[in-house]
Amino acid sequence: MIEPRGNARQIADFGDAALAERLGKLWGQVRVSAADKKDLIERWRSELSAEVVAAADRGHGRALFARDCASCHVLFGEGRKLGPDLTGSNRRNLDYLLENVID
Repeated sequence: MIEPRGNARQIADFGDAALAERLGKLWGQVRVSAADKKDLIERWRSELSAEVVAAADRGHGRALFARDCASCHVLFGEGRKLGPDLTGSNRRNLDYLLENVID
């Protein structure tokens, strides 16, 4: 699945002024992640191996969603429609999740 926001951030990370200007005209302002956010994303990416994710307690994840996310987001019909509905988001892509949760 193509994730346009992630692709726009990658383009912005190149540091090419002309490319950034063109991207801004087509996409709008693309904020590059701060160094501390990038470090945190990298730390979590290294800790969340495929084995760790496969062994995760899904019931605990549902409880975390209900406690921390459902006041703004909907997932499979549960929660409030204040923020984006997460049901169709790219939840299987760890990079997508980390960037959107941490940054």
